[in-house]
Amino acid sequence: MYRLTLLCSFLIACDPVATVPVPTQPLESEGLGPQPAAEVPPEDTGTKPIIDGNRAPVITAISMEPATPTTSDDITVTVEAEDPDRDHVRFEYLWTVDEVEIRGQRQRTLPHTYFEKGDMVQLKVIATDRDLETEGYSPIIFVRNTPPRIVTSPGALRSVDGFRVEAEDIDHDKLSWRLDGEPEGMSIDASSGTLSYKGSETAKAGDYQVQVIVEDPDGGSAKWAFGISVAAGKEGGPAAEPTEAEQRAEKHRERGYKPKDEAEAEDEYNGL
Repeated sequence: MYRLTLLCSFLIACDPVATVPVPTQPLESEGLGPQPAAEVPPEDTGTKPIIDGNRAPVITAISMEPATPTTSDDITVTVEAEDPDRDHVRFEYLWTVDEVEIRGQRQRTLPHTYFEKGDMVQLKVIATDRDLETEGYSPIIFVRNTPPRIVTSPGALRSVDGFRVEAEDIDHDKLSWRLDGEPEGMSIDASSGTLSYKGSETAKAGDYQVQVIVEDPDGGSAKWAFGISVAAGKEGGPAAEPTEAEQRAEKHRERGYKPKDEAEAEDEYNGL
């Protein structure tokens, strides 16, 4: 009974709880200050803003010359580019042969000493305005065979039998020789280019224009020609200059004289 009376006395003596007013202004974050109101996006007028900034150049064309090179051709590239800001554009060239970059070769011309027959050549171009750059690639081109070349001069021919027609090939291919238009009894060694001529009793007399043809395994060829006069049944030789008697007879013919035979022409020439 005593505890209950004491608790009731304590409750009667307490003051009522005061009401705390609620602030009517928005609270500010500590240290941040007032927050700006959200911006309303401008009305779309149908035009775009102009961005005042640099733009990268654009590569418009890459071409190779020649388009189908041989192993004896240097390859030169031509690059066309435009810059939207009309800045000066310079180029850097990176050549690859069979997908391997050729270090130290940064010119627009690639010498033929860098590739061989059957190689795959491509160029990577970098166009730059010194701030921005653009990359471009050329078409892939394949290196073709170079035909052999005959190095013997026709003027060196003095005797047909045993004469060698020499040739060289930049691709180091194995070469073969053959003849065209030769008289009977003439032949050539297919592996060395050495001529052989022994004459033939059945050979047709006349003047022959003989062609020496040297070929490589890829169908490349070179030709070398010489003339030869052949008497029936005898060994021929290179076409010779007219003899002195033939020259005198020719002078008579030029004067309108037609000798009955060579003896009469000779008598006439000597004043007989």
